Amino acid sequence: MRSAYLSVFGLTFTMGTLAYAFPLNREAAGQTTAHTGAFFSVFSIAAIAFLALGGARLPDRLGRRTTLALGTALVAAALVALHWAEAPAAIGLAMSLYGVGFAAEFPAACTLVVDRTRYENRGTAFGVYYALFSMGISLGAPVAGAVMTTPLGPYGTAVVVLACVALLRRHPLS
Repeated sequence: MRSAYLSVFGLTFTMGTLAYAFPLNREAAGQTTAHTGAFFSVFSIAAIAFLALGGARLPDRLGRRTTLALGTALVAAALVALHWAEAPAAIGLAMSLYGVGFAAEFPAACTLVVDRTRYENRGTAFGVYYALFSMGISLGAPVAGAVMTTPLGPYGTAVVVLACVALLRRHPLS
C-alpha cells in the first residue's frame, strides 16, 4: 500500500507543479494560452493513446511495482526535458513523455491498492489514496511557486520529490 500511496502523491505533486509552472513558463517564452492548452492536449492525447493501445495492461504484464518505477522514470525524464526545452517540438515531446509516464503509473498504483486490500476495506483504502492524490496536487502548485526563481526551479524540485518517493518505495523509513 505504501508504494501506491507514495506514488500517487508524487505523481500528482508533479501535476500540481506542471499546472502552476508550465503556463508561466510558456508565457515567459512569449507563447499564448492557446499554446499552453495545445501542449496540455498533447499530454492528454499521449496518455489516452498509451492506455488505448495496451498500456493499461502493463501492470499485469510487468508487475505493479515495475510499472510504477517505469512511470516515475518517464515522468521525471519529462520534467527534466521541460526544464531545458525551448522549441515547440521538444516541449511537445516532453509533454508526450509526461503523458505516457502518468498513464503508466496511475493504473499501476490503483491496481496495487486493489491487490493489497480486502474487499471490505477497499473504500477506506481508496479514500486514503484519493486524499493523497488531492494533497499532491494541492502541494505541488504552491511549492512550484515558492521555488520558481531558484536554480532547481519547479521541475527540478518535482524531480527531487519523485526521487524521494522512489527511494521510500524501495527503502522505507520504518
